[in-house]
Amino acid sequence: MPFDNIGRSLDQTLRTTASLFQQIDTELIPETRATLSAAQKSFNAANATLAQDSPLRSDVHQALTELRRTLASLNSLADYCNDIRNLLCGASLHRLLRVIEHAGRIV
Repeated sequence: MPFDNIGRSLDQTLRTTASLFQQIDTELIPETRATLSAAQKSFNAANATLAQDSPLRSDVHQALTELRRTLASLNSLADYCNDIRNLLCGASLHRLLRVIEHAGRIV
């Protein structure tokens, strides 16, 4: 039996394995920890941004509420302008004054 060859082969395999584990310990593990730490910070920042009580979420909600109000006002204004146009195209002054009076209550 070639015990010398088996011994040398085993010795070389152990050295290669030790070198590999050394490289993993010195390069891969620290880099992996740094990556995981950066990912955790990113997830925490995303959670803070999307939280129920976050200022950004509140600002977006307030902006959407104001946008809805603006759109409702523009819709009322469009209706008012349409009524005025229709009245000016053949309606009486009395009806025109009623539309203007109604518009004053809306604003």
